[in-house]
Amino acid sequence: MSAEGARPTFPQRLEAGLLRVSGAFVQAMPRAWMIALASAFGQTFGMLARGRVRVARENVEAALGREMSAGDQRRLVRRSMGHAAALAVDFGTLPTVARDPARWCEIPEESLRVLEEAQARGRGVLLVASHFGWMESMGIALGHAGYPVAFVAKPFANPLVDEIFTRWRGVAGNTTIHKGRAKEKILATLAAGGRVAIVIDQHAGPHDRAWIPLLGIPASTSRSAGTIALESRAPIVPIHAFPLAGARLRCEFGPILEPRGDAESVLREIMPLMEAALRRAPEAWLWLHRRWNVHPDGRGAGYPAYSISESEEASRKSAARAARAAHRSSARTAR
Repeated sequence: MSAEGARPTFPQRLEAGLLRVSGAFVQAMPRAWMIALASAFGQTFGMLARGRVRVARENVEAALGREMSAGDQRRLVRRSMGHAAALAVDFGTLPTVARDPARWCEIPEESLRVLEEAQARGRGVLLVASHFGWMESMGIALGHAGYPVAFVAKPFANPLVDEIFTRWRGVAGNTTIHKGRAKEKILATLAAGGRVAIVIDQHAGPHDRAWIPLLGIPASTSRSAGTIALESRAPIVPIHAFPLAGARLRCEFGPILEPRGDAESVLREIMPLMEAALRRAPEAWLWLHRRWNVHPDGRGAGYPAYSISESEEASRKSAARAARAAHRSSARTAR
């Protein structure tokens, strides 16, 4: 039974079964081999996913085109497609990492001291991450180091798949807070002295939007991390998972930021630190994500070609609502 009590459908059971089988397979194989194989697959066959490749190319051109040759841009897109494919193996091999974290995860002493100092302030710790590097394995490293984390994540549509991924994330004592009315749980975790991790480089909708520059381009960014930091007074610690050779990773944490000003001010202090990590290893970021999906009205110059204006976004949402209402009305009439 799913979390909602509904009986899983056959397609849901099949999808979950395939995930269990593939997970067991990658966990039985050497992690380094599987990561390398997935990366090679992504760099070769991932390039056939024309829509995703187009988004990645437009992102790279808009963000780095002035400082990178056309050939270097193409190579970056190819490497990033390989990394995106390898992320699935990183997730699937979390139990492998948990069995021997010291082999796979490197945490410098200065990063551990950052966590110790932030924790000692007694207000919980808000960890901010991006879709960068081996971010899922970094959670295992944190749990093994004595800092288990509550990850804020959107639940998978298939509840059986969501249960599997939640279990894999939890092998080092970590938990998951699903998005959607998650604020109370986040604040309660921080008030109890816990650690909460939030990914802040996703596109935000119009009701929770702040325009925060990333790579010189204002990006629609959720105010949530800034709002939660201000309400909880929890110190903020940026976290990064730099890929190393042999499917290993180097976790770097810090510096500690104290929330001040308003939510937008908090985000403007965080984002340059996330950008600095991205620039150190650009191939490890998720370039295929529509990070600049919307731009402010009248300011489309310099944005990727797929980007639409706020007005067009509102128009599309309105049309979608009207279509849903018409569909519901038609369904009622048919009954």
